[in-house]
Amino acid sequence: GNQGWVYTPDDPSGGGERTDDPATLGEDDKTNIVPSAISFVPEIDAWPHQVDVTDSIRVRVRVPLAIKDWDLWIYHADGQVDTLFAKTEISGRTLVPGIWYDIQQKFVPQIMRTAQPEEQVAFEIRARHASGYFGSARSLVQITSSNYLILDRNVFRPEWEGMMEIRFKLGYQRRAVLDIYDVSGRHILKLTDDEYQGGWNTYNWDGMAADGKRLGSGVYIVTLRSGEYKSWKKFMIVR
Repeated sequence: GNQGWVYTPDDPSGGGERTDDPATLGEDDKTNIVPSAISFVPEIDAWPHQVDVTDSIRVRVRVPLAIKDWDLWIYHADGQVDTLFAKTEISGRTLVPGIWYDIQQKFVPQIMRTAQPEEQVAFEIRARHASGYFGSARSLVQITSSNYLILDRNVFRPEWEGMMEIRFKLGYQRRAVLDIYDVSGRHILKLTDDEYQGGWNTYNWDGMAADGKRLGSGVYIVTLRSGEYKSWKKFMIVR
């Protein structure tokens, strides 16, 4: 959804610095707001409207009239605000009224910001009309994540390769446990039991047991447990 509002030139922020949502303003503040239906309101569209945390998001913007300047802000679910996204591209771009402009830089969430299985990120265009009016609009994207466990190799040669990269993706921030077993099911080593962020995480293992001794050549299994999710991958150590 494209949600917009506009402030008149006597906005105490000077146009462009005010961050409060019109829905939270007091009655005195609302006297400075011009109804968006008849005023300068930019447009923004962020898509796809639902993505995996590792997917990219495209953004496009449009203004109805000539503007003096504009900016793009991103509001994350944890309250953090990114004001630097595509900054170089934006600073050198003049928007032509009535024409959609596609932001060339794609946005990738990379991590889940909260402990929820789904969260929203809001993309906001903030523009100032040539006459001084300030308008803004937002587009929302739903972020989700699935659980995965992958290894960077099926055959691990510690003396030559140094580390084996164990990558796992969690649906949201929570505890994850990585263990190593042999093919008979005997527990060999607990790699980690800790809180991890939602999205992709990496654990690098050197092929050593808990007592500091090298594990011998053979077939082993790495397991991931996180909440009700369980997964495993088989690999071989060659020395």
